[in-house]
Amino acid sequence: MNNTPKQRLMDLGKEALAEALLTLASQTEAADRMIERLIATPEEELVGIKKKLASLKRSRRFIEWREVAEFADSLEMLLDDIETSAADPESSLTLLILFFETDSRVFERCDDSNGYVGGVFARAVELFVGTAQQCKDNKKLAKLLLKLCKVDEYGIRGQLMDCAAECGLDEALLRSMVVELQQWADAESDDYQKQHHYSLIQTLA
Repeated sequence: MNNTPKQRLMDLGKEALAEALLTLASQTEAADRMIERLIATPEEELVGIKKKLASLKRSRRFIEWREVAEFADSLEMLLDDIETSAADPESSLTLLILFFETDSRVFERCDDSNGYVGGVFARAVELFVGTAQQCKDNKKLAKLLLKLCKVDEYGIRGQLMDCAAECGLDEALLRSMVVELQQWADAESDDYQKQHHYSLIQTLA
């Protein structure tokens, strides 16, 4: 007789399991997000992810250090959603870029002394690189990287430039990126931003 926990749960029937899951979802965000993923259509899941990303950029509530671990967990779950929901690498990359564009708002409103949130963005860098390696249009990828890394207030986006070659960009594309960055630096009047462009050039070199 099969008496495993899985079989015993199956024996409870669909309705009992559904009720138990809904009760659990009302108590924990992780369970609620899991159920959302299970029952949402691909289109609904994509809309939901974009809404959560937009909410991150709008939110102004400061998160004390006691709450940061829980906040980082919610960011991790959002990355999980991005990783599993996109239909193709290009769509996934678009969502990851939106995720990175929340960096300023995220870091300016939380005390990340323990580095929990920084760890989430480190994972996002790894996910970006793995996704970029599957993309077919490297010229478009180079433009996206330049646009994203043009501003980097918290030193997060520059990590992507560190991985430009690992993303699959060849030497010719890296050289073209250096040329564009040099043009930006020459035209920049703000000393900090000019130095930022030079730093990216040095990274690519």
